[in-house]
Amino acid sequence: MAAALAQVLVAHTQTANQCFFGFWEVHFSFKIPCNVARVQTLLGTMLMTIGEVRDAV
Repeated sequence: MAAALAQVLVAHTQTANQCFFGFWEVHFSFKIPCNVARVQTLLGTMLMTIGEVRDAV
């Protein structure tokens, strides 16, 4: 499902090679470096990273 979503998103952006991703800190099972930016939201802390749309798959 993520691959299909990535294909749709690539078609609707001019910056498919430079997208921001946010991951909830409580779901830190992803391989994200510890020194990434953090954004505090009302629902908790998000870890922010950047990459290509296809990196989300």
